[in-house]
Amino acid sequence: MMATVHLADNPAIFKTFFTPLNRYRMNNSRLLCIILLVLTLLLSPSDINCRKIKQSLKVKTDKLDKCGDNRIDTANVDLIRVDVCRPDSATFMKDSVVYSISLSSIRFAGYDKTLTASKESFHAINETPYDIMGMTLLIVYRDMKDRMLHSRKITIEKEIPHDETRKIDIPSWDNQKSFYYYMSNEPKRVAAPYKVTITPVSIIINY
Repeated sequence: MMATVHLADNPAIFKTFFTPLNRYRMNNSRLLCIILLVLTLLLSPSDINCRKIKQSLKVKTDKLDKCGDNRIDTANVDLIRVDVCRPDSATFMKDSVVYSISLSSIRFAGYDKTLTASKESFHAINETPYDIMGMTLLIVYRDMKDRMLHSRKITIEKEIPHDETRKIDIPSWDNQKSFYYYMSNEPKRVAAPYKVTITPVSIIINY
């Protein structure tokens, strides 16, 4: 209503009229700053929690299955991790000298998994000149027509001295108990046979 009054002839009244309006605008600006500050404080912990959740999920997806009935004590041994980069051999360097390990000297035999078994078992044979302290294996499962059913990487924490054999037990991939290894005992009920290949991906040796 006051905005319709003509104040051009009276500067004093003009100043008195606009002073409350300017004060009102300043109060609104302060109130808006306070609201923005409160919202920032309320939203910041939520953002931090979201970042923590995303980081924990990322770490979780990168983990490998680990199996073994004996943990490796690395305090008193000189361990070398050898990554397999070629299909037939793996190389590593120590004291500026390159060494090679033939993958044919690491063999797997006696694989077994019946239909109702909750574990798979096989024997690892170490014919290298080194003591194997652990391995990461790639296991591929295929049906009898050579079609892939599943694959996974699994880390074995078990010492296998050179020229010795160790039995390895790992959790079964077949949680629903629908498959059996084709050379294991044939089940009485209908089930699907499968084949398996085991390949070392990395080896930890005691040099």
